[in-house]
Amino acid sequence: MPILVAIFVALLAAGGVLLVASVVSTRRDRRESPLTALRAGLTGRDHPDAAVGAAATAEPVDVSLAEFLSVTVEEGDPYLHVDDLAATLHDARAKAVGVLPGRRR
Repeated sequence: MPILVAIFVALLAAGGVLLVASVVSTRRDRRESPLTALRAGLTGRDHPDAAVGAAATAEPVDVSLAEFLSVTVEEGDPYLHVDDLAATLHDARAKAVGVLPGRRR
């Protein structure tokens, strides 16, 4: 139990150091509070890449799951084949049954 407390305190201290270092190094000229800077960083509004900042401030699009899946469907050879999976699962089951004591095929 004391080890867990020590790990938790160390992680908390490391997070605090990272937060303070980030705020001090980039926000000194803006005069904004650390919490405001943290919120801006987490939301992506303050990213150096303009495209990321624009994407973070964009309004969400409400699309149903069925519509999303129908638009993003890909034709062609699937990544996984059911026959390959079935053969692999059968082999794994045979190996597992062989290892268990008292079980036979």
